[in-house]
Amino acid sequence: MGEWDWALIATIGVPVLGAAAVAFFLDDRRRKEAEENSLPFVEVNYVSPVDNRPGWYSATIQVRNRDAPRWTVFGARVQRPHGAKILSASQIAGEAAKPYEAAPILIERLDPTQWTNNCALGLDLAPAGSFSGTLVSGTNDAAQVDLFLFIPPGTEAHRAILQLSMLSSAVDGKVFPRPVTLDLPPRHAT
Repeated sequence: MGEWDWALIATIGVPVLGAAAVAFFLDDRRRKEAEENSLPFVEVNYVSPVDNRPGWYSATIQVRNRDAPRWTVFGARVQRPHGAKILSASQIAGEAAKPYEAAPILIERLDPTQWTNNCALGLDLAPAGSFSGTLVSGTNDAAQVDLFLFIPPGTEAHRAILQLSMLSSAVDGKVFPRPVTLDLPPRHAT
């Protein structure tokens, strides 16, 4: 009775541990898929070179909530290409009604040392299907942001990868990253 039958223990223990590991892996995978499906939907509506400003692109991105909790999209960061810089339209033109019209002029006046690879956004998304409380019809579960991206000279980039940082009202303090790929059109000849 004092002797252990190691062969029997291994025969029973290894399959039990293997089944537990597989169950953990599948549960973790399901949890991550559910988390991914609850993140707001991101769509790139527009990407274009800025006229007469070599290296600059303008992009319009729409973010739509598709779940019950409120979401805040608080920032964007350029991951690729290396050395790229990003500015939000509000950084460039203040709160101008049509910042994209003033952008080429205002970009010229900006101090390049202030350009960084990230910018604040502050987009608030109501729960999915929430209607606007104003006279404008539609929902307030979506928001649109205009961004300006600078690709340094000599960088041959056909794509830019941004990462949006989001917070959910359902989870305290956890930042949810959301990658966004921008297909860059060819630059204008200067």
